[in-house]
Amino acid sequence: MDVKCTRDWHSIRVYIDKTLYLYIPMKGFEGLQSWMDDDRFFIEIYKTSGKNMLLEYRERDKWEQILSKLNEILPK
Repeated sequence: MDVKCTRDWHSIRVYIDKTLYLYIPMKGFEGLQSWMDDDRFFIEIYKTSGKNMLLEYRERDKWEQILSKLNEILPK
């Protein structure tokens, strides 16, 4: 599985094997949080509108790869 993330003024895009997997508009983007719960793995994306996005994974490897790539492009 090849994960790639890009970021510009308009959006964050996550690609898996060259296919767009996740599109996050930058307008209203506040940040994200991740956590594990038994055999489930989560990423929650926070928006100023309050319409947060919750992603759930069953595959730890996929979750870790996506988080690693997001970490590379998000400001510190």
